[in-house]
Amino acid sequence: MIRVEGNVRAATDYPQIPVVVVSVETRNRKLHLYKVASRDGFLKNKFQREELIFCPLLTAELMCININKAGMKKNLTIEHASSIFNVHGGASTCACKSDCSTSSRCLCRKLGKTCTSKCHGGRGKNVLCRLCAPEDPESEGENAE
Repeated sequence: MIRVEGNVRAATDYPQIPVVVVSVETRNRKLHLYKVASRDGFLKNKFQREELIFCPLLTAELMCININKAGMKKNLTIEHASSIFNVHGGASTCACKSDCSTSSRCLCRKLGKTCTSKCHGGRGKNVLCRLCAPEDPESEGENAE
């Protein structure tokens, strides 16, 4: 996942978009730059490890990311990738009571998106869901104080 800054996205858009690492470039043995692709195309920039959010349970197949499909765009900015990803709006939610990653009826999964805090009747209501977006590390620090 890659974080989308708040001043770029709309109020109902997802705070992150799912991406898959396509290639890794190593510089000076310590700096690794990652080329990534979203569901709709390849992002223009290369990203450092700190800019990416690792989610082991969210696979490329589950997020509907196929880098070999026809029509994949090239050189997308994060802003453009976010606007394409959120074309139906981020406000759609599900009320599943089972694991959304395996449910064929889950609205979020059908759209190729992660569940949000508005799904399942609120965060933490469905502990079985493996499709829930990860917590934002920046907001956790604010809540801890």
